[in-house]
Amino acid sequence: LHDALPILSESAIGGIPALHLRMRTGDIDWETWLEREGRGLPLLTILNRDGRRTIYRFTEWRFDPQISDSVFRFTPAPGAHQIPFAPLRESAR
Repeated sequence: LHDALPILSESAIGGIPALHLRMRTGDIDWETWLEREGRGLPLLTILNRDGRRTIYRFTEWRFDPQISDSVFRFTPAPGAHQIPFAPLRESAR
């Protein structure tokens, strides 16, 4: 982890030792703080784009959530109908 990323500094987020990273991707500047030890999880990320700043703070990671399969089951709204897709042309395959 230390060798692959541009580490600016070492600090702490919420008392947790962290590595501070800064990157630029196209028109997006972002900073993130990753746990220095353990899994290297993100603790805080700040995105700057088009003059807007968005802050994401990660505080409660759950690695064994109990999620019902029904959460992922699609139920169409009443009156909704399926739109048929056009078949792929031979040149698109």
